[in-house]
Amino acid sequence: MPPLLRRRTFFGVLFLIIIVMVLVLIRPYISIILFSLTMVIVLRPIYSFIYSLKWVKRKGLATFLTIVAFVLIIAIPVTILVLVTVSQGKQLVNDITASGFVLEDYLNNLIIEIRRIEIFANYEFDQVAFSEDIREPLRNVANWLVTTVISIGTSFPTLLINLFLFLGFLITLLPALDDINRRERDLIPLESPILDTYLTKIQLMIRSMFLGIFVISIVQGLAMGVFYILAGVPYAVFWTAISIAFSILPLVGISLIALPMGIILILTGNITSGIIVLVGFYGFVNWIDNLLRPKLVPKGAYLHPMLLILSVLGGLAFSGLSGVIYGPVIMIIFVTTIDMYREYYASEREPEIEYVEETNPT
Repeated sequence: MPPLLRRRTFFGVLFLIIIVMVLVLIRPYISIILFSLTMVIVLRPIYSFIYSLKWVKRKGLATFLTIVAFVLIIAIPVTILVLVTVSQGKQLVNDITASGFVLEDYLNNLIIEIRRIEIFANYEFDQVAFSEDIREPLRNVANWLVTTVISIGTSFPTLLINLFLFLGFLITLLPALDDINRRERDLIPLESPILDTYLTKIQLMIRSMFLGIFVISIVQGLAMGVFYILAGVPYAVFWTAISIAFSILPLVGISLIALPMGIILILTGNITSGIIVLVGFYGFVNWIDNLLRPKLVPKGAYLHPMLLILSVLGGLAFSGLSGVIYGPVIMIIFVTTIDMYREYYASEREPEIEYVEETNPT
C-alpha cells in the first residue's frame, strides 16, 4: 500500500471511530443541536441584513440584535401561545368531563338536529355509549395535559441546558457560518462549484421549509383564530393553536377543524357562528397559502407534500415534538443529495455546473 493511501486509510478509520464516540457522547442533545443548526440557517438572512446596516460595525452586535429579534418575534409569542393553549385546553377538558356539565343534554340537542336530515331520520343513536366514547378520550387528554405540565416543571434543568446550548450555537455559528463553509470544503471531495451549489440548495430548502411550513401555518392559524373570536367560539386560543398545528398537514390542514366545527355550530342552532367559521376558512384563510407560498418559497426549494407528511410523521414517531423540525431537514438533505447526484454524476458526461443563487425571502 502506498504511504499516502496508508496514512489516509489510518485517519479514515480513526475518524469513523471518533465520530461514533462523539455521537454517543452528544446523543442526549442531538435534537437541540439539529434544531439550533436549523435556526442558524433560518436566521442567517436576518443576521446578514442587520450586519449590512451602516451603524452595525461589529459581528457581535449583529448577532445580539438577531437573537433579540428571534426572542421578540418568535420565542415570546410562541411561549405565550403554548401557555394559554395548555391552560384553555385543561379548562375545556375539565368543563366537559366535570359532573356538572350535562353532556347528554348537549348530545340530545345535536341528535335532534341531525335527525332532521332525511338520511338520518330513522337512524338509532346509542346516546349513552356515544357519551362514554367521548368522555374517555377527553379524560385521557386531560391526564396528558397535566402530565405534560408536570414534566415541563420537573425538567427545568434540562430546559436550561438546552437553552444554553441553543444560545451558544447561535452566538457561535451566526457570524461564522460562511467561514466554516469555506474552511471545511477541503474535506469534501467535490468540485468547488458543485459543492457550493449543493450546500446553498440545502440551506435554501431548509429556510424555505421553515417559511413555507411554519410561518404560513402560524399566519393561517392566527387568521382562523380571528374568525373563532368573531364567531364567539369558546376557548378560541385553544382552537387557534390546534388550527396552527393542523395547518402543517398538507392538503387537509385546518379543514379538519373548521369544517366539523362549522357544521356542529349550525346543527346546534348557532347558525351565524357556523357561517362565520366556514366563510372565514373557505373564503379567506384557505387562500393564504396560495398568496404567501410563491413569495416565501422559491421554485427550486420545493418538497413534495407526501415527502413532507412522511418526514413530519417519522420525526414525531422518532423523537417527539422536535422531530417536526429535523424530520423535514433530514428529508431535504436526502432529496437534495439524490437530485445533485442525478444531475451531475449519474451519467458519464462531464457535469454542467449551474449555480443556485441564494435568495432572501425575508
